[in-house]
Amino acid sequence: MGDHVCRIAGYRTLIVPMKAEESVNPSGISAGDFLEISDLLMSDENALRFRWEGRMSSEQFIGPNTRIRVRPRLTAARWPGNIDAAARVSGMLTDNAVVHAKPLAGNVIAICLMCPQDSDVLIIEVTDGLADFPGFDELSTRREARGKPCGLWWVHHYRASVAWRINYDDVGQPVGKTVQVVMPKDWGQ
Repeated sequence: MGDHVCRIAGYRTLIVPMKAEESVNPSGISAGDFLEISDLLMSDENALRFRWEGRMSSEQFIGPNTRIRVRPRLTAARWPGNIDAAARVSGMLTDNAVVHAKPLAGNVIAICLMCPQDSDVLIIEVTDGLADFPGFDELSTRREARGKPCGLWWVHHYRASVAWRINYDDVGQPVGKTVQVVMPKDWGQ
């Protein structure tokens, strides 16, 4: 059984069959530890069993629209984790990018979902056009919801880790940031 590409809602999605291996516990990943996936991909083209990239219109309904796009992709990829939780976190991250940051060129927010070949974690990356993350230290460690749960609170609720990095253009100028969440397959990991 080899890799194949399917179309979900008009988007090409690479599906790589999952291996029957034990899951890796991502608890060694702490807030602020950004996994350099691009380095991993450069060294091993088979490092991911699933990858999807999309661009979402930067508008008020981006969160629900993201959830609608993420669910079928993770289902088609047969990610063994909680797909509804992953869709909720993805939606919250894109919504945060619209509310607290600024869009990329073309008025879009970029999202990427990746499943490494050697573990059952899901890596969610959301990229926006603001090269700063004010209050990250406080927000990334907050464990209790103040009022209605929103944003990064959901990341903690689902026992995921969060990190961010500044993105630079070819001449070294900051052009935005990428927020990365690593979601474990199970809440208890």
